[in-house]
Amino acid sequence: QGLLVYNSQRGQLFYYETGTWKAVALTEDVDNTWTRNGSNIYKNNSGFVGIGTTTPSTLFHVRRGSGAGGVLPFGTAAATIENSGDVALSLLSPNANTSSIHFGLNSNNFAGAISFNSAFVPKGFDFRTRAGVANMVLDSLGNVGIGDLTPSTRLDVTSPSNFVSRFNGPDLMYVGFYENDI
Repeated sequence: QGLLVYNSQRGQLFYYETGTWKAVALTEDVDNTWTRNGSNIYKNNSGFVGIGTTTPSTLFHVRRGSGAGGVLPFGTAAATIENSGDVALSLLSPNANTSSIHFGLNSNNFAGAISFNSAFVPKGFDFRTRAGVANMVLDSLGNVGIGDLTPSTRLDVTSPSNFVSRFNGPDLMYVGFYENDI
């Protein structure tokens, strides 16, 4: 339910219903809301697109099953993916490549990212800020590096200055370092 497939050889969009594939009639679209241009299709109006829902809440809304129980997407969301059970978004790439979520601003289209399997951290995560510079990593062994791209312990913190951490509070603050459950 809710699956759309574009057949580029036939130049048509199909959906699956009750055991058969049915063509979406883009060429017979009576209100001209869909246009086909080569192997691309797009919507000609400012409305929302829904897959698995007749009442999409965002520009692109995918719902599986009964959805998330009536909760509405965050107000600035451009896309929604929901399920009546666990839900996931898969980013798949070959073993030698990176999967990333990039964050941008109007002044910088790569202001930050969360990447998996990058050159910095094979089979681990790196967190990038300041125009894509990796500042924190989580390697495949579970080691965290802050300012250190190759952590060798559970937490490696490296700072260009003499101060690594600063603790502020209204009362006295204590930092404890413990070894071997002493």
